[in-house]
Amino acid sequence: MFVSIRRLSVRGAAFALAALTLAAPALAATRYVGPSGSDTNTGATPATAWRTISKANASAVAGDVILVADGTYAHFPNPAANGTPTQRISFVGNLANPSAVVITPSGTLNKTDVTIKGMQLFGGFNLSGVRDSIADCIVFGTRSNISAADDCTLARLIVNSERFWVYGSETDTLPVAERDTIVDCTFNLNVVSGGSHTVRLKAIDRCVFARNRWNIHVNAGGVGASVFKLFWVRNCKFLDSRWDIVNDCTGVCDEAGWFMQRDYTQSNFWARDTIEMGGAGEVQLFGSGSGSYPGTVMNNTYDQLVVKLYGNPSYGGAMVYQDAAKWDTLTNCTFVGSSSGLLINQIIHGPMLIDHCTSVGFRPGHGALGFDAGTGAVWSGTLAMRSNIFYTHGNSPRTQNTAAMYMPVAASQGHLVANNNVYYGPMSRDSLIYMAGAGFSAPGVGKPWAIRMLADSASVSGSPRFRDTSSVRNFDARLNAGSRAIGAGWGGSDAGSFWSAVTAADGTAPAAVSDLRAANVSGSSLTLQWTAPKDMPNGLAAQAYDLRWSLSPIDAGNFTSATPVSSMPVPGAPGAYQVYGMTGLASETRYYFAVRSQDVAGNWSPISNVVNVLASLDQTSPATIIDLSAR
Repeated sequence: MFVSIRRLSVRGAAFALAALTLAAPALAATRYVGPSGSDTNTGATPATAWRTISKANASAVAGDVILVADGTYAHFPNPAANGTPTQRISFVGNLANPSAVVITPSGTLNKTDVTIKGMQLFGGFNLSGVRDSIADCIVFGTRSNISAADDCTLARLIVNSERFWVYGSETDTLPVAERDTIVDCTFNLNVVSGGSHTVRLKAIDRCVFARNRWNIHVNAGGVGASVFKLFWVRNCKFLDSRWDIVNDCTGVCDEAGWFMQRDYTQSNFWARDTIEMGGAGEVQLFGSGSGSYPGTVMNNTYDQLVVKLYGNPSYGGAMVYQDAAKWDTLTNCTFVGSSSGLLINQIIHGPMLIDHCTSVGFRPGHGALGFDAGTGAVWSGTLAMRSNIFYTHGNSPRTQNTAAMYMPVAASQGHLVANNNVYYGPMSRDSLIYMAGAGFSAPGVGKPWAIRMLADSASVSGSPRFRDTSSVRNFDARLNAGSRAIGAGWGGSDAGSFWSAVTAADGTAPAAVSDLRAANVSGSSLTLQWTAPKDMPNGLAAQAYDLRWSLSPIDAGNFTSATPVSSMPVPGAPGAYQVYGMTGLASETRYYFAVRSQDVAGNWSPISNVVNVLASLDQTSPATIIDLSAR
């Protein structure tokens, strides 16, 4: 129906216009919140800003950007309306200094398509919406969560807390949290109380954890605070991250230092993660752990995983299969333990592959590589084991338990496909392999081991000549010239987790990092960011970083006198975004930072550009002078 405005009275025309205005959807806009504003304002300009986040929550519509000025706020950003995939609702604080915008309470973000950026979330957060994101924030609180949230993202956070959980459900049923991404975050988790896990992943599917830094310290009171527990975790990716785990809970601590995969944790992919574990208490990484559903952890893949267990292992190895080993793939991995390297208990279900791995025991109790020798051990399917190095440190005592490999012959016969491995240990060549129930053997053709197993006849013995065997933490699996592992692997490759083919003639260092920068600067912390360099001329990733800081300017001449960071970041693929969180800075102090990188041949790059930054809550420049004139 068409209405002629000319036939309406003036009063009627005004009413019709008002009705049309109310029916139209609100237009997306930039709104402002500041501590000197008023909730009776329009929020349309900085001069007419709202006072509270609560007002912004009530007023925001899809597409709005809420700019939050420096200050302290008593409400958590969680709008009453939802955003859309093309019109998000964004709350943006101070990206250069998130600690200047303080959100005091813990809060839940449970809407769709909402972003929170550049804030200090003092009470932590619970993310339970859809397609939501929290980025460039500093997070405190006792525990933050992603709970039953799908397609959400956490990026470039510094989390200073006790615990962090991601779960779909706290029961063993649906729902699950799906397709969430946690990337470029630093988690400083300092556990002082017991009773719940430190990092708990449960009922999640197709999630990605990439380029994160996990600094976890369990103190004396952290009874039962397992550092990392996975339940019903499936089809997830764990990439390019570093874990520094210290457990100082001693006595009866109920798994305080355990990093365990259990209960239907299946079909996950781990690549290029480094896990170091130590402290006064027991620590342990489990490839599979017994739980409520034994035998259900399976089909997980590990590539270029580095595990160094320098503390007291609960079960004796750097990585242990406490429960069944089922259909897993381990390639190019390094396992270094204060006791054994890799231990596989209970049954093996094949096909399973261990290829181009290095397993090292400093004082093994069951071989550098050990398998369950109990009478109840049952194998099915095949284990393919090729081109590996099994190495027992020369300072170990000479017993059957310190052989390079400890293998149950009766259980494994007919199930092992093995060849081109390198064995080394403190005893003679004839005692490098201990066959439980059958005695010692050397590797190689015509030896008791190869004859009994009808396999492994092309394996050899001899020193791999690793770069550094001085300690578990310093262990460097790269091969020196003259290594017995060079060319000993399948097809003429180098055995073990680090190949030397590129290193022999490589005299060119990686390119220098040129874009080192600081972000998220506060009075006590900051984030360093840069792009991962490329090793020349082969184009591979760097193998190590040397990141240092000083209170005085750094240059090439004094770089090695600067202070190394407490735990070095791990290089990503060339061109990858790298991030490192620094905490514990002294306020109002100027810091200088520089980094260099090393390639697989040991060549060091020139130092990067030097960053200098003042650790201060005030990161705002003075206002621009607008009335300069000549008189």
